[in-house]
Amino acid sequence: MRELTQEGTEEEDREEIQLKNKMTEKKERPDRLKLLTFYKEKLNKSRERKLKKIGSEAVEVKSVNSIPTDRLINASEVPDSDIVCFYCGISVDSSCACRHCGLVYICSKVHEEIHRPGDYCFPFIVKRDPRVGRYCIASRDIEPCELILREEAAAAGPYTKTLPVCLQCFKKVDGSYSCERCKFPVCNADCANGNLHKLECDYFVEKSFQFSIKRFDKPNSSYVSITPLRMLLKKKVDPKTFDRINFLMDHIEERTASNNHINMMYLNVAMFLRKTCNMTEFSECDITRVIGILRTNGMKLEQVGSRECPGVALYPIYCLLNHACYNNTNYVKFKDLHLELRAQTKIAAGEEITTRYVSSTLGNFRRRRDISKYWFFHCTCKRCEDTTEMGTNMSAIKCSNCRGGMMLPENSLDYKAQWACNSCTNRWDVNRVAEIMDKHEENVQNVDTSDIDKLEEAIYHYSEKTELHSNHYLVVELCHSLIHKYAALSLIRSLTRPENERKVQLCLQVLDVLSKVDPGFTKWRGTILQEMVSSMMVIAKSDWNKKIITEQMFKKRLYYCMVTLSQARKCQLGGFSKDEQY
Repeated sequence: MRELTQEGTEEEDREEIQLKNKMTEKKERPDRLKLLTFYKEKLNKSRERKLKKIGSEAVEVKSVNSIPTDRLINASEVPDSDIVCFYCGISVDSSCACRHCGLVYICSKVHEEIHRPGDYCFPFIVKRDPRVGRYCIASRDIEPCELILREEAAAAGPYTKTLPVCLQCFKKVDGSYSCERCKFPVCNADCANGNLHKLECDYFVEKSFQFSIKRFDKPNSSYVSITPLRMLLKKKVDPKTFDRINFLMDHIEERTASNNHINMMYLNVAMFLRKTCNMTEFSECDITRVIGILRTNGMKLEQVGSRECPGVALYPIYCLLNHACYNNTNYVKFKDLHLELRAQTKIAAGEEITTRYVSSTLGNFRRRRDISKYWFFHCTCKRCEDTTEMGTNMSAIKCSNCRGGMMLPENSLDYKAQWACNSCTNRWDVNRVAEIMDKHEENVQNVDTSDIDKLEEAIYHYSEKTELHSNHYLVVELCHSLIHKYAALSLIRSLTRPENERKVQLCLQVLDVLSKVDPGFTKWRGTILQEMVSSMMVIAKSDWNKKIITEQMFKKRLYYCMVTLSQARKCQLGGFSKDEQY
């Protein structure tokens, strides 16, 4: 699942194990193969109907003259045999080029709305590959911070069972106000009549269902059903959005193969919808599919601002982008839940547009295993295939034999490959490396990040006294935490000269490492640059007041700070507006 981290999934895994034990005792295990076979047949029929519908909606769109740019993929230059809709890939007539940009072909009005929902043509084309499935490329050169996609959430709501929350704004509720129609607790009348809650509320009224709850201090499993229900109901109230949802992969086969029992999330949803709400219009396979889509493609909504419940949102078009640890875009989710995707670096016409599912601060060793476990694929981007991770050595371990060399995997794309020293003949089995990594990761998680002295001790210990390289991702994460701690301290009192110098040193170290694996206009870079400049300004003013530096040198430092601060601001905004929420 995109951005739904391991924490939520591991919690579900624990629940599934408990469920398995209960089901084994009661001998109530369902026939998975029968369910999966039924699902496959239904999905194939659904896709056939969809293709027929798309073909019947084809419209004529006049082509435009070629745009005089060598880098552009102009629709008029594409051979007739390759003329397909930019989104669904079905063959179209050569006259169906976008009348505004001339860079893509469009099969229907529905897909024209995806390409150009307003007065701007989104510069991407959906491609297909037998090995990686669907992916997106740039239809023209895209400059850094340029808009690539703007998309409303197709569905949003709670993801796992949670404390009772408002189904409109996700705030925690205490039961003081409930929706008059379905009796789900909400904040007030405005939330009861909100656009998000209205969908399931109308359905509950139709089914004569009214929610009842007694405890507001404990998680309630009914909430896990809300988002899948909203996805299913889109089929009737918003077919266009439902088609986009149904366009996504659910990885149901992988999930079924890796689990010998129905997971807890499916059990809660199926029981609530089919038994409690008496749902008959959607089958078990329909429910299974939307849950699979949500788990594979959902994006976490953070506990920030007024939203006190971590939820999930689904953006079907954004989800067509493939992951790359060395990616070229970033996104922002706004408080009204719409998403904007912009270029992080310059993207050439024809180049794949990529996003990233996990943090760039994780090293290859841990990051690739997490991606394989939670997203069911093996990343082979340029960072993953480089044993040194773009020269940073973020997963490297000091050689125990020669002490001067670094232990690195012989093949970074092979999870079982041996690790070898780059200076001597020493070799380690990957299991030995895993033991070292697991031990240090557990110890780092126990470091008190609220204490500056303990953070300093931890950084020194793990970079100098352990097997970890000084640029190891665990050390970089500790440095990152210490920068933020110094920043928080500066709001309480003025930092001393040594503290400001140390903060600058930490910022330079983090910038040097992460800029190589996550280049371009990123938020983390903007934050680090801003913190570095704030301390550099204090140091420069102090040196000038004490006549340690000349006026000319003082002006040079100020100019450098101004330029860096301007870059930091651009990184932090990245072309996005200021009212972003997530």
